[in-house]
Amino acid sequence: MAKAQPQPQPYTPIPARIPATVKGTIKSFRTLGRFSEYYDSIVPTGERIPDSGTTTYDELYRWLINRLGQDLNNETWYGDPLPATVQDGLDRTKYQRMEEFNDVYKRVIQPRIQDILNISRANLEMPTLKYNDRGLGIFDFNKASTGLIPIYKYYSFKKKEFVEGTDCKVVKDGKKVKYALKSDGSPVVIVPRIKGYKNNGKHDKDYEVEKVHKAYKEIYDGGKVFEVLKKFGLKIGGQNSIGSTIKKVYVQKEKIAKPKNAVRIFVNLGANCDVTAEQLKWSGYLAIGIALLMGTLGYSVSVTAVYGCNSNINTGGAALERGTRFIGINLKNFEETLDAASLLYVCSDATFFRMKIFEVIVKNAFVYKDYMGHGLGSTAELSKTREIIFNEYGKRDGLFNPKGELNEKSEFLYYIIGEVRSEADMNSAILEIKEDIVNQNKVAKEKLLGLW
Repeated sequence: MAKAQPQPQPYTPIPARIPATVKGTIKSFRTLGRFSEYYDSIVPTGERIPDSGTTTYDELYRWLINRLGQDLNNETWYGDPLPATVQDGLDRTKYQRMEEFNDVYKRVIQPRIQDILNISRANLEMPTLKYNDRGLGIFDFNKASTGLIPIYKYYSFKKKEFVEGTDCKVVKDGKKVKYALKSDGSPVVIVPRIKGYKNNGKHDKDYEVEKVHKAYKEIYDGGKVFEVLKKFGLKIGGQNSIGSTIKKVYVQKEKIAKPKNAVRIFVNLGANCDVTAEQLKWSGYLAIGIALLMGTLGYSVSVTAVYGCNSNINTGGAALERGTRFIGINLKNFEETLDAASLLYVCSDATFFRMKIFEVIVKNAFVYKDYMGHGLGSTAELSKTREIIFNEYGKRDGLFNPKGELNEKSEFLYYIIGEVRSEADMNSAILEIKEDIVNQNKVAKEKLLGLW
């Protein structure tokens, strides 16, 4: 790859107007799986590469695979741990240094949450979890289980079925209180249901009616419930067989005013040849760390990886023109749980960029009939990456109005992570991004409340 362009900005807020369109294309993929399926299916052929003399696309591809293998011992290039073979590197699906990332997250990223809440510059409103007994939200089994008790029902010996309490009456047996059916005075006992019992009489095959009946009779005669059930090898179970002394066991988030709660994080993948694998990882650490942090604070977050390659491209004219081929890979949808190991493999593992993306560069050249040589073009400048993101994704999301101006009513916030090459870069950028997000929410909220 050619020498890197200086790109000091670690991230980019949304501009006031949509930038001009970049000369080139972007191919977007809804998932990493679809990205892999598409490029795995492409096999460069012996077609000649334009402006390259007699070199063909399949020759360039074979040269690339051979060249990738020559650097297998180069930790500066591929990072630690090194892949054993080129195929080993291409077969990776998870980041290899999760222990290190988890340490960085706990030591650097996570503490920023408390920093922001303490400073309170943005008047951040946190979603509040509230418990209720009205069945609203999600049932919290852990809370309910601390007060679990069996629910006792009325069992008729004559019918060998449970009956309604309203059909029963109290009868005296000396000093003991017992129960009987009002209709005929036949005995009834209050006991818990046994696993396998069904109301319609078609019990599970492991439900032994006579054994249960015999156990209930022993309880009716004065036996202790749990001792008798244990003796007969019976277990409490079935629909409505267990209750809890704790009534408020449903939890839901209290609705709060948060006009902009959908955050799209874009990671600018890759770098040119003068950037080490150690430096390459920090942009991904920042992006995934911010995604985790924002999710903790109740925001909906998506993560998209973007890479652009500058070269002489085929625009349909008589001659090739300087342009950029971009790819975009959606790594996490708003509703999905964040799989940090999978996302960091794409964003922070040098083998993904310097093996998989290098393959993609050659295969894209073959698909589009572009020029490509052994230098593999150069990584697109951050300004171009910003433009393609706002034009491609911003238009889809309604981030800008038809005149190209920022749509103030849009629910989205965009953050483009540029070149972050050290822990110090990441450390300073985290707080800036987070404060910018919550401040934009504060402004949006004030506008809604008529304070502006």
